[in-house]
Amino acid sequence: MVLAGALSLAGCGSRGLPGFVSAPGIQDISVSASHQLVLMTDATVGSRGDNPHGELGNGTNSPTTQFDRVRGLSDVVAVAAGSLTVYSMISTLSSPSQGSLKNGNSTTTAFSLAIRKDGTVWAWGANDHGQLGDGSKNDRNIPAQVKNLADVTAISAGEGFALALRTDGTVWAWGANDDAQLGNGSKEDSSTPVQVKSLTNVRAISAGGSFGVALRSDGTVWQWGLNNMGDSTPNGKTTYWGVGPGKNRWNPVPIEVADISDVLAIAAGSFHCVALERNGTVWAWGATHDLFSGGEAPDSTVPVRFGEFSDATAIAAAGGASLALRRDGTMWGWGDNRSGQLGDGTHVYRESPVMAKNIEGVTKLFAGEFYTLARAKDQSIWGWGDNHHNPAGGDAPRESFTETPTRLDAMSNVVISAISR
Repeated sequence: MVLAGALSLAGCGSRGLPGFVSAPGIQDISVSASHQLVLMTDATVGSRGDNPHGELGNGTNSPTTQFDRVRGLSDVVAVAAGSLTVYSMISTLSSPSQGSLKNGNSTTTAFSLAIRKDGTVWAWGANDHGQLGDGSKNDRNIPAQVKNLADVTAISAGEGFALALRTDGTVWAWGANDDAQLGNGSKEDSSTPVQVKSLTNVRAISAGGSFGVALRSDGTVWQWGLNNMGDSTPNGKTTYWGVGPGKNRWNPVPIEVADISDVLAIAAGSFHCVALERNGTVWAWGATHDLFSGGEAPDSTVPVRFGEFSDATAIAAAGGASLALRRDGTMWGWGDNRSGQLGDGTHVYRESPVMAKNIEGVTKLFAGEFYTLARAKDQSIWGWGDNHHNPAGGDAPRESFTETPTRLDAMSNVVISAISR
């Protein structure tokens, strides 16, 4: 995960390796289901993982398990990785306890975002819905500037769409809009940014599966986009997971989330949201499991408190999993665990928070769709969950699981491929 000065790719942990250059250290990380972005302390960006759409930004479409430098980017202050995974030919689960798909195929389209110091936003990767914001629907394997957007302070990448927060407190969106996730009152995709309606004084944003969430400066939370999953759940029931009165399938403009206030942070998963209140309590609403996790926890259209603790300091969400970091440096998770992403040593869906094993002193956490990364007080990086793309377990082989946090000792030095193409 985020490890200042302590992340490299498996097998590339020594300085001076031909074709690689030592990097000054990592200050932030963003992960999708299939690729990772690292923001370096010298304000450049590294990337690794799958790359069919150019989401690594290194000028190729080839995958890599070793960090490459994203081309032509400097003075970067934030990064965001987004992806959309589409499943096909899904049959029965091979084991309810494992939750792994049998005879199921999936296709992932991923893209990347970065903010530069001058407030401009740059994007690369898949662009089938216009999620790069460059006015086209052409994939790009090197960064291109998002059009008609300036003074940006925060970005978030969802499943085929993106959100940006400007210094004036307004929110802008672009990309897929089939579920009204752009919040502009329509359901038409947009390849350039459009303003999310009726939102002002916003201080945080998070892009979920097909919906957006915003935290206003008064501590209220607002949500728009997909508002229920229809009849798509395995048991055939209609699952309403959204916000506001009624059971609308879509909310084309933001509405306030009821029964929650004084919120400090927000995080969106594929079909659910998590909020951290200033008093250290953690709340969640929506489909608290995903389509394949096997969980039976009831969905909720209003926030429900998770965990008995009141000392949470940070939260994260991805897929059907939720994570919370407590003041004592322990990490807790609940929800989808079919890939071991909760770190409790099992693949069992958890209806209430469980503590990740073998890790303490956590200072920051990062949630991918099928895996988790954490940064510890000693600057070590830990990973656990699905290692299909080899992000979570150091030298572990692809297609493997690490059900408990594994210290990435082989990644003691940051090593990034020297691009001279």
